[in-house]
Amino acid sequence: MIQELQADLELLARRVTLLEAIIWPEPELGSGDDPFSTEPSSFYRDKREEGSLPQRLSTLLSSYKPRRD
Repeated sequence: MIQELQADLELLARRVTLLEAIIWPEPELGSGDDPFSTEPSSFYRDKREEGSLPQRLSTLLSSYKPRRD
């Protein structure tokens, strides 16, 4: 059961990364270099460290103990 949850969470993390790339695509080289340009799309993506979500989830899952009622 735990392995299934971990696999599902890894798939979810990949999907989130894919959606981020679709929503905030990388700008073409040379675009947005003027003084009034907006933040680069990677600005928001880089705020979340690569792998931080799966690490937190794997820590949470490793400490998970199912209840026996």
